[in-house]
Amino acid sequence: MINIIWGAMLAGGLIYMLVTGNGENIITSVTDASSNAISLAFSLTGIYCFWMGIMNVAAESGLNEKISRLCSPVLKRIFPNASPKAVSLISMNVSSNLLGLSNAATPFGLSAMKLLHEENGSQPTPSRNMVTFAVVNACSLQLIPTTVISLRDQMGADSPSSIIVTTVITTFVSVIIGILLCKLCGSVCHRTRRSKK
Repeated sequence: MINIIWGAMLAGGLIYMLVTGNGENIITSVTDASSNAISLAFSLTGIYCFWMGIMNVAAESGLNEKISRLCSPVLKRIFPNASPKAVSLISMNVSSNLLGLSNAATPFGLSAMKLLHEENGSQPTPSRNMVTFAVVNACSLQLIPTTVISLRDQMGADSPSSIIVTTVITTFVSVIIGILLCKLCGSVCHRTRRSKK
């Protein structure tokens, strides 16, 4: 589906440029955009290597387990009946997102979701824990939006880190609202099933 959406957007843009008489700019736009994308990717490589190295050091030194133990009281209430291993993976996903490293959080998130799926009996319908985790991961609570700050710096922003406070507030609010909505919807669905029985 996403391929259809991207294809439609690309085709629409090309048609618009041709209709408005800007057809000669198509090649220039494609060339400039490609070179800018490569430059941006290389400029972000350093910050990603640094933070990925930090995450590997944390894993090797046992810091992951300490973070997991620190977060587990809260996460166990948010994800009831989840195994300690699943809670540990979720805590690492959350801690990676806290540092603004969504790419580093992805492997932990995939492993956690796979484990939650297995704990759900590999049923086609996701469990409450799976839905809640998907929402928490999508909201991505962040204390240091590393990637966005790096992007703003590369694009020449006057104060790349000025978004930290607003990012913390908005992501915190979105996570809280997301969790509350998951709990509310889960309770409503549970009552509906019970009333049907």
